[in-house]
Amino acid sequence: MDAFYAEMESDAPLPLEPDGYLSLERSLLLFAMSENGQYLAWDTSKRGPDKELPLYVIASRMGGLRYGGANLNEFVERCLSEQTVKQVPGSGYLPLHPTFEPLKLG
Repeated sequence: MDAFYAEMESDAPLPLEPDGYLSLERSLLLFAMSENGQYLAWDTSKRGPDKELPLYVIASRMGGLRYGGANLNEFVERCLSEQTVKQVPGSGYLPLHPTFEPLKLG
């Protein structure tokens, strides 16, 4: 996460494409990083009717922003679908398995 914040403090602007909006970077609250270098962040400036925060995916190396879902549950559902997974983390991803299996370490 320190590397992310160091990049955010650089002079280079965060690309907003395809789903970001001007000044979004000021309201992002990071909560996870993928093994591929993507970050998951809540948009703290907006809340849905269910009081949940929308979620964004920040592409690896700050390559852009994608809308992940209105809340964490919607994000996970979108990542399970063959049709919508390409819109969330990106075109190179396959749908996740519907059951959680922890990553095997060493």
